[in-house]
Amino acid sequence: MEKKKIPSKIRVFIALVLGGIFLIGGFVVPFNNPHGNTIEEIQQVEEEIDTIPKHRLTLDEMATIPKSELMLEEIDKITSSLVYTNQRIAKAKALLLYFKENPKPSDSYDSYLWENRFDISKQDWTIQNFSSRILTSTGIGFGIFFASSIVTYLILTIVPWLWYFLLNRISELSQAIRGG
Repeated sequence: MEKKKIPSKIRVFIALVLGGIFLIGGFVVPFNNPHGNTIEEIQQVEEEIDTIPKHRLTLDEMATIPKSELMLEEIDKITSSLVYTNQRIAKAKALLLYFKENPKPSDSYDSYLWENRFDISKQDWTIQNFSSRILTSTGIGFGIFFASSIVTYLILTIVPWLWYFLLNRISELSQAIRGG
């Protein structure tokens, strides 16, 4: 049985192409899912939260559930552009601003956030500036590029050898069974 081998240039080319594909994915995914927000994004959300009607709801007003539900929906919509950690901080600050002395605004609202709104609102924002975001994404992308290129090259080198080795063992086994 003749051993067919993939030429080295083709293995390198395939490894680099796959590495390039993983480089793009390794850059885009972390860039689109940052671990923090810029200071400008946080300030914009804080300003939008301040534009919600500036009155504290009384117990009588709390009796009108749709009004508080609309406010909670507005808070959720405003904070949706932030990363998860910063969303919780912004929501806790908004809850303190509008529902401080009142009972929980809705049974369906996040119980953990409501019960811990004082502690959560004191947490520091998770900040990641734009240059840090690009640097992190680029580092991850190139790390994935090198790792995937090396792994692909090794697979393309080792798999044909293993295939040849296993086929030889199978032919030896079949000859031994036949008694040849």
